[in-house]
Amino acid sequence: MENVDVVGIATDHCVRATALDALKAGLRARVLLDYSVGVAPETTASTLKDFRQAGVAVSG
Repeated sequence: MENVDVVGIATDHCVRATALDALKAGLRARVLLDYSVGVAPETTASTLKDFRQAGVAVSG
């Protein structure tokens, strides 16, 4: 299984979609929060919860 690190602007939109799509493609996904930024605190918190439930690793 391959690993992918995901970073970018909009943790709660683009980064979220990319990380979850990586899982669907059979990859191990890790989001590097030190290199990402969320759009809004509420949606970012919800996204981090979604990551935990889906199995996306979060670092930073």
